[in-house]
Amino acid sequence: MARGEATKIRVHLKGAHQDFIVFVDDNETFQNFKIFGTGGQGGAQGSYNAPSRADLENEFDTHDEDTIIQRILGSGEAQEIEMPERQGNTNDSFNSTKTRT
Repeated sequence: MARGEATKIRVHLKGAHQDFIVFVDDNETFQNFKIFGTGGQGGAQGSYNAPSRADLENEFDTHDEDTIIQRILGSGEAQEIEMPERQGNTNDSFNSTKTRT
């Protein structure tokens, strides 16, 4: 069963050494998930990783995520993106080979 297909907002901020991204969960209230970095690859494309505390300190002079998210949301560029649908098991902890007693 397909699930998870949606349009999301990605806010991209070009940093000095790497780019930073926040995915916005709710477009109306700008609730967000978490900070991601591009690992110095540049741009908003490619793989996203959690930046290290040192990366955040070097770029923003703090590692406080609330402060950093506010800076990214305030200075970054909002981009609407399509999130692909997901497929697969809904409960990976259930193993159909287990037998009940």
